[in-house]
Amino acid sequence: MYRSITFRIDPNSSQRRFIDDSIDINCYIYNGLLVAIKQFYGGEGRLPSQMELNRISTRMWNSNEWMHRTYQNVMNDTGKRVLQAVKSCNPGLEKKKNGAGPDPPLRSPRFKKPCRYRSFGYLSNRSFAVVTYADSNGRPKRGLKLGKMEGILRCYNQRTPLPGVPKTCTVGRRCTGDRMEYFATIQCEVEDVPIGDTDKAEATWIGIDIGISKVAVLSDGTVYDNQNMRKEFDDGIRELQRKLSKATPFTSEYNKLKGRIDRRYAKLVNRRRDFIEKVSKEIAEGYDTICMEDLSVKGLRRISLSPAMTNSYNDASLGLLTRRICDKAMGAGHRVVFIDPKDTTQECSDCGNIVQKGLKVRIHDCPHCGLVMDRDLNSAINVLNRGRLATPSG
Repeated sequence: MYRSITFRIDPNSSQRRFIDDSIDINCYIYNGLLVAIKQFYGGEGRLPSQMELNRISTRMWNSNEWMHRTYQNVMNDTGKRVLQAVKSCNPGLEKKKNGAGPDPPLRSPRFKKPCRYRSFGYLSNRSFAVVTYADSNGRPKRGLKLGKMEGILRCYNQRTPLPGVPKTCTVGRRCTGDRMEYFATIQCEVEDVPIGDTDKAEATWIGIDIGISKVAVLSDGTVYDNQNMRKEFDDGIRELQRKLSKATPFTSEYNKLKGRIDRRYAKLVNRRRDFIEKVSKEIAEGYDTICMEDLSVKGLRRISLSPAMTNSYNDASLGLLTRRICDKAMGAGHRVVFIDPKDTTQECSDCGNIVQKGLKVRIHDCPHCGLVMDRDLNSAINVLNRGRLATPSG
């Protein structure tokens, strides 16, 4: 099993120049390999292998001396990205047998602009290292040393330990308006955590109902309200966008306003992600078996009643919450059970009868058994009951 850790890095001027050059050079290699794949497919009738792409990129490296500013082995990661992108654009190409009819036309992904190519990767831990060094005060600090780059990269997030043995490293950048932020993602190999014994009497079960007004409601009554962070940022962003529309493009005033807008959006994303991480950790580590609805967030957006409801789905980050609960539960050795979401809100958790109610009705009032409770709590209890029935050990 693999786990990743992402942290910001603080390169100096020469290290920043090395990272920028590496990204630009690998962008050039990416586009060149796309052309090579098209020519190879036209002549051979098949896609090249990873090794064949590596040989092509090596020839590009040898014939262009200006490429020697970067580490040569990172081109293997670029070739891997190109091949994955082409295969995702041609899902049926792998199923075609040799000689089984004419070759279908090759659909190719777009070429990458330099501003849209943001990272490069080291595929072997022999090309990078996580080291410990002493700062000016003599305190031990974690740093990152990359192949062909001078010095040690200073890293943020010193407290979070590496989850395992480092295997790969991806170095990238993101624009925040008037400056670039650099980050590194290290993928580590960890031992598989076995699923705990959920048959024991003290094993804890929980059902979760996710939604808009309340991000998550647990069957034990715990409620995580939607923070509505977008409403907090909308007024400020709207005012800045009005000023941006009146500014002359690419002037200092225009760039300053655009940077302020980008920073506010980045702050919104970071706060939303922080909330999801805290909620998912509390849920995933607190219960042995977690029962959830097998929902399609894309389908929910498609049937939303208004743009405001669609924005609320985006603000709640339901897909990210589900994914992070699954990831953290796997790391903790806990189990996640997905059930059919049909009628979990309409069904009474006490008597099992269907009680139809619209979205505006927030209270479940059963005329058959007299049960009255919050509709989301009723749905969470139904999710828990279905999860127990669907699991032999439940």
